[in-house]
Amino acid sequence: MLFVIVYVNFKEVFAMTDNDKILFSKILDGDETAVETAIRLWHSGFTGFLSSMVDAQDALDIAQGTYLKFIKNVHKLNNLEHAKRFVYKTGYHMAIDFIRKRNLGSRIMKNLAEISPAQKPAGRVEIDELLERALNTLSVKEKAALSLRFESGMTAKESARYLGIAQGTVLFRVHTALGKLRNFFEKHGYPKVLED
Repeated sequence: MLFVIVYVNFKEVFAMTDNDKILFSKILDGDETAVETAIRLWHSGFTGFLSSMVDAQDALDIAQGTYLKFIKNVHKLNNLEHAKRFVYKTGYHMAIDFIRKRNLGSRIMKNLAEISPAQKPAGRVEIDELLERALNTLSVKEKAALSLRFESGMTAKESARYLGIAQGTVLFRVHTALGKLRNFFEKHGYPKVLED
């Protein structure tokens, strides 16, 4: 019996009404008010969904980015139900990317935090600045390879396909980028930052 209730509620959430069809038609026509109405209808549930993965402020930021993608891609969607699924799927992937993006930075931050107090920067701002300066030593191509590998969690093969280059080139760029980051931190007195 519970399964039937859940199923009926799910169907209600994604059921297309005449109002949904009218609203979607207005969205396709570029009616900004209609876009705002759809987003307002989804916003509470959608940000709640994102908040199950990231904190509330990050969920709001991801939601805003997702809504922009929705607006840019709405012409590729078939109806309001499809649009809502697009928003949830896009938001989910953006949240996953956000979590992965923090992984390399978190690893560096963790290692910086474990350095004896006399050796490490005074506070969080200094650590953030040091990390930003380190990442700025990389070329655009190195940043792209590192980003796909660590932020998006892609394999070298997937990264190569995405970038349109050989897998060996991806591996070389990641290796070179990590080497540059290691050298940067060593030069600034933090030799163990990128060690496992």
